[in-house]
Amino acid sequence: MSVALVAGPSASARVGRLMGVSLGIAGLILLGLAVPTILGEAHAMAAWWTASAIALVAGASIAVVVVGAVGSTAATTASFVVLAGVILLGALLAPLAAPPGSLPFDPWLSDLTVIGVAAAAAGLPVPSAIAYLVVTLATFTAGGLFLAEPGIRELVVLHHCQNIFYAALFAALAIASRRAGNMLDEAVRSAVAEASAAAGAEARRAQRRRVEALIHDRLIVALLAFGRGPAGGDEQARREAVRALAAIEELQDPTPLGDPTAREFAWRLQALTTELDARIRFDYASGAGHVPARVAAAVEEAMSEAIRNSLRHAGSGVSRQVSVNIDEARVHVVVLDDGVGFESAGVDPTRLGISEGIIHRMSLIRGRADVISRIGRGTTVVLEWSPA
Repeated sequence: MSVALVAGPSASARVGRLMGVSLGIAGLILLGLAVPTILGEAHAMAAWWTASAIALVAGASIAVVVVGAVGSTAATTASFVVLAGVILLGALLAPLAAPPGSLPFDPWLSDLTVIGVAAAAAGLPVPSAIAYLVVTLATFTAGGLFLAEPGIRELVVLHHCQNIFYAALFAALAIASRRAGNMLDEAVRSAVAEASAAAGAEARRAQRRRVEALIHDRLIVALLAFGRGPAGGDEQARREAVRALAAIEELQDPTPLGDPTAREFAWRLQALTTELDARIRFDYASGAGHVPARVAAAVEEAMSEAIRNSLRHAGSGVSRQVSVNIDEARVHVVVLDDGVGFESAGVDPTRLGISEGIIHRMSLIRGRADVISRIGRGTTVVLEWSPA
């Protein structure tokens, strides 16, 4: 089992970018729609305020669009704060830019209140965004009442009540979008953590099975060789002990080897077969391509167990053959003998030799192992693997 993560921005980052582009474009549109009001108030509002407000709002809106499209999450958040700050700064300075009661209505910048509040909700913590909403709306309301002609102040109050509604609505949408992005990120992190834990558990189970198979394939075989006594058993016992020690060292330091070519792997299987019993007939065919190292190791171990089972149980005077066919499309190994054979249905399922040493080893690499035997007809073990 493996866990793969797809590289890319998080959900909260994507939400932030989308809000940045949307708010920036909306700010430029509202600024364009305010042009008639700007021209109508130009006679009363100081030129420095009007020019500064237009430049800062346009510049901050463009910056939010650009940063939202290509910038980092931190830069996008900062651009939101800057845009919100520009709107609030304009509201604070507006009463200084015109005499009291000189405007036919609110200062034109109040129509962009919703942009400033939405930007604050997108870039600030929720309590700070709420505080911004209250301060900005109060500032624009007080400034509008201060600058508007006396006869229209009721309309100014009504206008700001509408601003409160729309600003609160867009702030809620921005906060909900941020929370949705954060919840999705948390769900992804939780899923990855669960998958990683499952992968770790599967790896531990595979390692435990490998150790069990090692105990059966190497250690018990070495002990049995020692138990046969001096009648030709010493040399076999020595070889089995050396193999067992080498397998234990490989478990302790599982440094992966490179992927062998098809021919190199065939030669390795031939050398392994000859080491187990030089009398076994071996033939192979190899093509192009490489065999993954973990696949090569599993096939070697499964083939070795099949040969050892034959040497232990097939009887005397038995002919044995190993046939190997390897190319880029598959690995196909057949181990057969004409020994006494056995009834497959009568094999104890708890015996590790076949179930763990052969069948399960091949299943770990998504391969296949078939053990075919009948009493008096010999045994055939077929190992197959192909890329997914």
